[in-house]
Amino acid sequence: MPDNPPADSTDGKVDNKKLIAINNIQSKATSAQSNLRGWAPASGGSVETLKSGLEGIWDAPVAETLSATMTAAVDSVDSDSGVMATIISDLSAAAAQQRLSPGEKVKPDEYPTEANWKTE
Repeated sequence: MPDNPPADSTDGKVDNKKLIAINNIQSKATSAQSNLRGWAPASGGSVETLKSGLEGIWDAPVAETLSATMTAAVDSVDSDSGVMATIISDLSAAAAQQRLSPGEKVKPDEYPTEANWKTE
């Protein structure tokens, strides 16, 4: 087990580094989602115009299937219930749990994992 970090307050508690790491990752995920939603193809537009641009390109069943598949793939990442939203939601729940127990500050001898969690 690693050495406990020195306490940074008179009550012997230190920052919960696991919570700090979760918050850092959540911030990066939120930024990535925002960047994805603001992404524009070289021809201009947005993720939404990418999806709508797939509609009616060719009048053929195969093209319709391809369009539906591509739209579903974009939605699976970008929608409010897609991959990014799920990741952010899971990180938010993990952070809330850490705030609840053991808290934002922890006693290193009681919570060595949280006290020594690598944040970078």
